[in-house]
Amino acid sequence: MAIEQTPAISALTQISTRDPNDAATSLRDKNISTPESVKESSFSPSELQKKLLQPQASDINAKKVEKIKLAIKHSTLQKDVDKIADGILRDAYEVMLSIKSDN
Repeated sequence: MAIEQTPAISALTQISTRDPNDAATSLRDKNISTPESVKESSFSPSELQKKLLQPQASDINAKKVEKIKLAIKHSTLQKDVDKIADGILRDAYEVMLSIKSDN
């Protein structure tokens, strides 16, 4: 349908007014019963999950983090652009493989 052929929207021909309290009153006054029984669920993580949630000393290498912070602060951080590019290409390749396997 072309824009030129679109019929004009007609104005509202009839406007009705109503008291908003009428609708609210009728809904409020209805007695709606709901079931009162609520089922409770419980969850307890497995021992492996508990172990994985505990902080480990090997999670963060604090010395390496401090070294990187200082290098950034003093503008001496050496970037290995080849390593970064290889990582980006590897990630893109893995994404393409996952998309291909989904189809």
